[in-house]
Amino acid sequence: MELISIDGLNIHYHQKSKRIIYIELDDTIIEKLAFNFKKFDILTLEYKPFSRFTIANVLDEVTSKKLSKFITEILKNRETGCIILSPKNNSAIVDQTFLVKLSTAIAHLFGNPNHDSMAGKYYARFHVKHVDTSDSYLRKPYTNMDLHTDGTYVKEKTDWLLMSKLEEKNVEGGESVLLHLDDWEFLEQLSNDPVGNQNFIWGSPKK
Repeated sequence: MELISIDGLNIHYHQKSKRIIYIELDDTIIEKLAFNFKKFDILTLEYKPFSRFTIANVLDEVTSKKLSKFITEILKNRETGCIILSPKNNSAIVDQTFLVKLSTAIAHLFGNPNHDSMAGKYYARFHVKHVDTSDSYLRKPYTNMDLHTDGTYVKEKTDWLLMSKLEEKNVEGGESVLLHLDDWEFLEQLSNDPVGNQNFIWGSPKK
């Protein structure tokens, strides 16, 4: 696909795969977003759905209304389907609260997120610690955290996922490893299986 130019953003292909588009936000974009995001606290975003679309519009305005179209094109293009978005430089402005707001804005640029049944919100937030006694594999360290869209914690069908790393302390590694569906060696075998053509209703197992 053809990459575009947006003031304040550095957009390029990921060094390991052209299926992944890397987008860096420079300091001017971060400062503009932080100024406008201050009008909304996290509680407001959780209880007032319209406010989520408001900060999405702020992000779109700051990026000259190009970012939403570009991200949507990436997600709909089977040759790509993935973006990595991050600040270009480390800054005290980019704290956990800012990142939740930024993630909310990005997600609402191209749709209304599913309601997460585990968290009881439009997003899920959790810690991964060195030692954990949780029964959820999502919170356990040193295990593969597989990306999935099978609706484990939502009732609706899921088309895309957005993940944010809010904080990192005293760790090494932890990079995400992504496998594009078209690069999966078993794709043809399983997609042609009769079971794969059934209209499943996704959801968590009933206890």
